[in-house]
Amino acid sequence: FAQVVEDPAEAARRVSERYRRPPEEARLVPNALVGSIDALEETLEARRERWSMSYWILPTAVMESMAPLVERLSGS
Repeated sequence: FAQVVEDPAEAARRVSERYRRPPEEARLVPNALVGSIDALEETLEARRERWSMSYWILPTAVMESMAPLVERLSGS
């Protein structure tokens, strides 16, 4: 589950609804990637540190919206 969403409350709501968990639990779901580009960058860096996650497979539908994130993380 991956989406770029600028509003943190909206991001929490979407993940909460998707996983049927309270927002405070849903934000910890490791296979959800929802938030602003800045928040997603922080999230992925934290997950790499915590779980050694070094890559993500994204749905085709979000490739364009995630392009700025990919660019940041690739060091380009």
